[in-house]
Parts: sequence; C-alpha cells; structure tokens
Amino acid sequence: MADTRQVVKWSLEQTCPFRKGENWYLPQETSTQLFHLETLDRALREQRILDGICVTSWDLEFNRDGPGIKRQTPSGGFLVKDLAGDYGDLTKVQSTCEACVANASAGQGTKVAGCHGTFDVDPDSQELEALLRRIVQEHQIETSLKAAFQETDPLWYSFWIESPMKPHQMELLREILSTAASVDDSQVLQGHAHFLEALNRSLTSEIPLHVILMPRGHVDFGFYTVFPHCPRCRASTPVKRWQTAYPKDTYRCEVCGAEYIPNEHQSTTRMELDWNPINLKRHLGPEGYEDFLRRFQDQRG
Repeated sequence: MADTRQVVKWSLEQTCPFRKGENWYLPQETSTQLFHLETLDRALREQRILDGICVTSWDLEFNRDGPGIKRQTPSGGFLVKDLAGDYGDLTKVQSTCEACVANASAGQGTKVAGCHGTFDVDPDSQELEALLRRIVQEHQIETSLKAAFQETDPLWYSFWIESPMKPHQMELLREILSTAASVDDSQVLQGHAHFLEALNRSLTSEIPLHVILMPRGHVDFGFYTVFPHCPRCRASTPVKRWQTAYPKDTYRCEVCGAEYIPNEHQSTTRMELDWNPINLKRHLGPEGYEDFLRRFQDQRG
C-alpha cells in the first residue's frame, strides 16, 4: 500500500500501569503497548463509540454533480471490550495519564500516552540540512556538537544514534530544534512541539529519553517490510529493493561510516490485528443497524 516514512520514535522511561514486560521503555514497545489506549481515546474525542462499538470504517456516497463526499455512514469497527482489556474505565486511564510527569502532550489535544511520540522529518532533506548547519554555525557549537554526537552527513542522522540520550546531548538538541522551529517557514520539522516538551521533561525531571530513527520500509497486504539499512545510523543501503536476498559482502555506510552486511539488516514480518473487525450491518441486523445509525448520527450532531 505505501512506503513507511523514516520517522523518529521516542519514549520517556516512566513506569505506569499500562507499560509492562521486557523492553517496555523502548519507543517501539511503548508504541505497541499504548496503541490501544490511543485508539480508544481518539475515538472518544471524535465521538465514534456507541453501545460498546468503536466505528473505524465508512461507506462513502459521492456527489454526482461535483467533487466531494455527499455522505458517509459507518460500516465497520470493533467491540470496545476486545480492545479495552484490563484498562476498564477509560476516564480513569485519562486521569492517570494527565497526572503523569512524563505526559509531554499537555495542551496539545490528547489526554493519554503523552509519554511517547513520533517526529516526522525527512532526514535527507537538503532544506533541513542547510537549516541545521546554519544554526550550528551561527550558535558556534560545532565543537560541542562533534563531542556530543557521532559525525554523520546528513547531520540529522547523528542525533538518534545513541539512546537513551545524555543530558548534554539533549541540551544541544533542544537549542538546535528550538531555533530551527522558530525560523522554519516551510515546516520541515513536523511534530517538534511534542518532542521539545519531552526534552524539557526529561531534563527537568531526570527521566531517561529513548530515541530511534526508524529505517525505511513498506506496508502492504498485512506485511511490514524493512529494507536494508545501516544498523548504527539507520540510513538506507543504496541497493535495489524487493530482492529475495541482498548483498552479503561488507558495506561501508556513506552516512556514518559503519561497516555492516546489508542482508543481515532487512526483514519482513506479518502484521496482526489485536481485535476482530466487525461488519456493522451483519453484527447488528437490518433493524438494529438502522437504529444504531440514527443514534450515532445524533451523537455526532
């Protein structure tokens, strides 16, 4: 269906009732464990839950006389009980997250799982590279930057190699990103506000901040494919995609200089749903569906 963007995932290492098990503090595991809570919280805010059913898909009716959608009616979803599990009352979950010192999403419209997030930036953007290099030069922090981070070209890759981040690394990165965000007219730094607040909370409350730059991949037909990449900086290996086997000779990364074997750093895994999708018309029956549809539309105004 689509290539995955090379985003930064981050998480604050704060214990709570909703994060458990091995590696619970790492960004990928945090994202997986809190996905259900975020899904339900978003559905509540968007008024997509009624009678214990969360609506996730729609039938669309398009205008015949012009562009746009004339009407959309709910067609599918899942039972909240299948996803809520041991969480129980979602209002209690919201209260727990709102009171958490690691909730870096305060004031940004979300109530749960503010302890992790995604920073969507193209690491190979020439515009971003020029912006970062200019800030480093203007702030005269070249020496400090080289001492704090592994050298890479482009510069963006260097910030996410070491995890959890050290205080002096976070202070430097906060200075750079705060300045970049204030002069970034083209918005190449999507999602910076949430991450900057995470930096602040990590520094002031001494909460470890874990980061990872995700390698490029592809999602299609229920499979997640990760293309060959450097295991240190996660820059893509310049090889043809969709091979049954990739080069097994040692390759030197053009971004950070690390040496690795491309075939050992690629994968394809099946993506599994943690709930059973339901067709609303079949699940509720004709009369039940019409009643549900009427009350659902009334609920959403």
